[in-house]
Amino acid sequence: MIHKKITYVNEDGFEFTFEPIEETLKIKKTKKGFEARYLTPDLDPRSPDEDKDVGLFLVGYHNDFFVDRADVLTKQQCVNLFTYPKELEEDDVAWVRDFKKQYHIFGLEAYIHSGVSLALSHEGNFPDRQWDVSQLGAIFASKKEWKNRRKAKKSVLSLISSWNQYLSGDVYAIVKDTYDEKKLVNNDAVWGYYGKEEAEEGLKVELNNTYHYIQKKIKK
Repeated sequence: MIHKKITYVNEDGFEFTFEPIEETLKIKKTKKGFEARYLTPDLDPRSPDEDKDVGLFLVGYHNDFFVDRADVLTKQQCVNLFTYPKELEEDDVAWVRDFKKQYHIFGLEAYIHSGVSLALSHEGNFPDRQWDVSQLGAIFASKKEWKNRRKAKKSVLSLISSWNQYLSGDVYAIVKDTYDEKKLVNNDAVWGYYGKEEAEEGLKVELNNTYHYIQKKIKK
């Protein structure tokens, strides 16, 4: 994933690789010059569905939020999961029965108004429910991983939170710029922190302690 560098210079003459979120910027003196650490928005974040997890995932079928997992089930099969058995063909009833043995199933709704915000069906604290809320899909948690539905629901809510952070742009990178005096000579970045609170916690951790570690030598 390529992240475009943005040249940004503050009033003290420091040039940053990306534009910092000002309240997160910390600059300290080092033996060779300075080091700056800060958060910057991740403008090209990974989708929560990018890894195609089959243990915990969602589907949504709406023009404004379409996430298809045809590798696990089709849109019609998803509809069948919420259909009375007497209204289905015999083969479909058998498939639904088998699928429900494998997964905890939760309905998914979305408030769609100048953006998309997800919630469990009938649990979203949204205004104008009669107009702007759509029941558009489902969330699935493997019964092999979560035998208890209550525990599965906690993981499902966490997944919804990640999706809402992704959809609202609440995803960040932790950046460390290194200077020879005030000349920028090196940049490290860790991308894909969902939620500002988690990203701020990440600022306290050395960047090279994660497999996302990226080091880029700044060309002179």
